[in-house]
Formats: sequence, structure tokens, C-alpha cells
Amino acid sequence: MASISIQRKNFVFQAPSLGKPNPYDPKGPRVAQNGQKGDNCVYATFNFFRHRQIKTATGPEREIEKLGSQWRKQRTLLYKKIGVFRGFAKDLTKSAFTKRDAQEAMERAPLVNRCEYIALLQLFYHCSAHENLTAFVEQYYVWESIKIHLTFLIKTAVYFKKTPAIGVSWTGKKRIVDQIALNERDLFNAVKGRLCILYGIGRADWHPCHGIRQLMQDINRHGALGVSGMLGRFFFATPPKVVDSIEGRPIYSGTPLSFSKGTSVHSVVVVGAETNTLGEWVYLFDPVNGTHPDTPATQMFYKISYLQFINNIADFNGIMYRNSDGRALFSYPLREKNLYALHGSQKC
Repeated sequence: MASISIQRKNFVFQAPSLGKPNPYDPKGPRVAQNGQKGDNCVYATFNFFRHRQIKTATGPEREIEKLGSQWRKQRTLLYKKIGVFRGFAKDLTKSAFTKRDAQEAMERAPLVNRCEYIALLQLFYHCSAHENLTAFVEQYYVWESIKIHLTFLIKTAVYFKKTPAIGVSWTGKKRIVDQIALNERDLFNAVKGRLCILYGIGRADWHPCHGIRQLMQDINRHGALGVSGMLGRFFFATPPKVVDSIEGRPIYSGTPLSFSKGTSVHSVVVVGAETNTLGEWVYLFDPVNGTHPDTPATQMFYKISYLQFINNIADFNGIMYRNSDGRALFSYPLREKNLYALHGSQKC
């Protein structure tokens, strides 16, 4: 089914087509698009803005696509592995858990997930930096993430005459735990920036300080936009309910969660904006939901107020700035520093 394009004075809506292009035949019928896998909302969002290659294609664009896909798949596998490790750590650390306990626990390994269980305990047993199993699991996640990010950045460097700066700074020769964790986030943001360049994704003119009219203009000009923040399916205080529909696609609404320090942000697609007598509204699509080309109801949208939208938005680096009383703060909207909304090279 085709995409939705509505342009009125007080309402714009640019929803992408259902499903995704056929990966083997560009002229063939569209196929189902699975929902986000693992902790990969950025990659899933970027899928709406990049030009997809067929699997039999050759050349640099296809190689770039494969490198991005490999990065996503490695992070998905790590996400699943860490989920298993966290479960083990939770069960094992109900009481004090020492290195000696780890050695004994390996001898009592369960039949289910036995290999993963032993692997975790062996890694913990031989790690001199951690005595706490739970803390070790979280640090292991950071270490493995750094490897995945660096592999992608190194492999994609060949597509640049001058490799873009990564923006990671080490202070001294000793890399302390907090510093490594900080630079994992730096590397993740570097991968996002590299993907934007390779996929032809640009910065939108809209900035939270501009107001909803500028947002509507950008959606009209570029199509759907990519943003991050406490936004999407999992950021409602109560389960959202269907309040309307557009061409068979349901629109959900509810009470969004308020800002909470330390909450992880999520990437979503802004597909529309509206002003009416009841207020100003923004329409979102969450890539955690898949869509099927023959089932419009699988493409679910979420409607929240514009005020809640800008209160819950984060910048490109995943940071939500707040003043002392919790209100949102935004940097001055200079073009070269405007990192709140992204768009593709063509309307999605």
C-alpha cells in the first residue's frame, strides 16, 4: 500500500509506505518489515531514510549497507547474550558471590543455556577488575559494544578521502571504568554520525525553539523526520488507546511519561503535526512495531501534544538538557549545531 501524504493548512502527515522494498526484486511487491531488533532503534529509524539496495547488488553502496547491517546484527546478538547473562547474575547474586563461588558454580552449570552460563562465569573468574558479578556483566556489555563500534568505524573509513574525526578523547594511559563507559557513548554517536553521512541523512531546519509551524514546514519539505527522546510506544504512563485512524492505520494516544533523569532515550519517526482548537499535536511512528504491506492496521501511530514532544525530546547525542526545576533547555538553534531532527535525501 502506498504512503500517506496529507498537506493542509493546519495538518501535515507524511507516513512511509507499509512494509519494505523487496530485497531481491526492486519492482516486485513490498514485503513485511519486522520491528526493531534488540537495542537498535537508531538503525531501525534510519531504515526509513536510506535508499535500500537489493541483495544481489554490487558496488560501494551495497558494501556500506552490509557493514551497517553487520553492526546492527552484532549489537542484536550482544543484546540477547547480555539478557541471558543478566538473568544468571540476578539468580546467582541473591547472596554474596565470590570468585570461589564462580568456580564452584561452573561445576553445577544448568543444562539450559549451559554454554552461555559457563562462559559468563569463566570471564568473571579471570577478570581482575571486578569482584561483583552484576557490575562485571554491565561492564562486559560496554567492552563488547566498544569492539563492535570500532570495527564499524574502521571498516567504513575507506569510503572517505579524509576520515571524519570520531571525537573520542582518552586522558592518560590508564583507561578507568567510567571513562571507558563514557567513550562507548561517544563511539556510538560516532557510528550514528558516520551512518548519516553514508546514508545521505541530513539535518532538518526545525529546532525545539522554533515552534510547530517550522516542524510542519520541514515535514512538508522533507517528509518524515527522525528524532530521539522519551518518545514512542513504551513512554506512556498507561497503555495508549486508539483514538482515531487514517486510511486504516490506527492512531493511539495516552498520557506520556514525564521526564525522568537517567532514562534511556529511544529513536522514532515524526510523521505528522497538527494545530486545532484543542491544541498542537505531533504524530509518531515507533520502529519497534513492524508493518505488513497487506495489513494497514499494522502501521500504528502515536499522538502526543507538541508541548510534551519538546519536553521529552533529546538531541542527536541522546542528551536531554534540564534546568534546576526540570524544564527542558535547548541550545541556541544555530544551523551547524542543530542536532534535534534528521531527514532523508528523499521523502520516505
